Amino acid sequence: QLEVPLQIKYTEANIDSAAKNPCFTCSWARRKELFQIARELKFNKLAFGHNLDDTLETLLLNMVNHGEISAIPPKLSMFNGSLHAIRPLIYLTEKEILDYVDIRQWQVQKENCPYANDTKRHDMKQVISQLEGLNNQAKRNDTITARLGRMIMKRRRTRGIHPKSAMGTRKFI
Repeated sequence: QLEVPLQIKYTEANIDSAAKNPCFTCSWARRKELFQIARELKFNKLAFGHNLDDTLETLLLNMVNHGEISAIPPKLSMFNGSLHAIRPLIYLTEKEILDYVDIRQWQVQKENCPYANDTKRHDMKQVISQLEGLNNQAKRNDTITARLGRMIMKRRRTRGIHPKSAMGTRKFI
């Protein structure tokens, strides 16, 4: 049992003025607050709850919208190494996490985003669901993510970038 007090910080993102990309604006505002709190409390690690589904959705979003193969890294050094973002749930699927939540009988926070079912990320969830229809193991980390991770590491080695230096970059899976 960790002796860490729960802190709740309410924040608002100016989404009305960001009609073109409300998800980015909201996400940026939340991260900004988290980074500020971490700095104030002198934390050197900040754990995010991203999971395998989030990683694959981000991968597909980046491929479709930006033409690059990149996703959410399991760990990321930030602010000249003063803060490390970690994602301990990144290899678990959303369903596995929700199953565990049910077992523990934890209360789930209701999502209150007005854009939740009308986003590009939601579209990618549907693409992943279609891929799973073709192969029920399509999103497991021993298929797509592991192979893409190896491909990215091989590409970095051929460019002369040491694999360890890639661990903290955004484009590592």
